[in-house]
Parts: sequence; C-alpha cells; structure tokens
Amino acid sequence: LLSYFDYLVNHFHFNSWPLFNFVGNVVFFIPIAFLLNATFKKIKPYQIFIVGLCIPFIVEGYQYIFKCGSVDIDDIVFNTAGFLLGFAALAIEKKIHKFKV
Repeated sequence: LLSYFDYLVNHFHFNSWPLFNFVGNVVFFIPIAFLLNATFKKIKPYQIFIVGLCIPFIVEGYQYIFKCGSVDIDDIVFNTAGFLLGFAALAIEKKIHKFKV
C-alpha cells in the first residue's frame, strides 16, 4: 500500500498503472455504503459493514472462478479501504443530519 503511494507521489502521470489501480479499486468502492443505505431503508449500520466487507471477496471470487480480470490481494485491500472510507463518510453524514433540526 505504501509503495503505491510512494510511486504515485514520485512518478505521477495520468497513464500510470498504480493510479488506475488505486482509482479503480478505492474510489469506486466508496459509494457502496451509501448505495446499501439508500437501497435497503431498514438496514442497520452493522449490516452495511458486514455486507460491505464481503463485497470485495465476492468480486475477486467471481474474477477467480470465471477467469475474468486479475485476482490480486491488493485489489481486496484497496476495495476494502474504499468501502471503509465510504462507511466512515456515511457515519459522519448520519451524525451531521441527526443534529440538524
């Protein structure tokens, strides 16, 4: 993980594989918590957390079983990090709206 950030900082250009890998695996998983919350109105935060942590394994398992894409532990780590960022943002958003009257 740190090597990706080091590479991005020291060798940044828009066609770099680490940038594509980071964006594709972190940024695209950030909205999952919001999507689960919006889709299932009665879902509890712990359920969002459990489902969100399972999704990266489901995606990588699908890629492994059907031989599409590349299966890599970095993908699972980045996907999980993206989900956790989104989950934290959802928690903050809920606290902010809870205090508004």
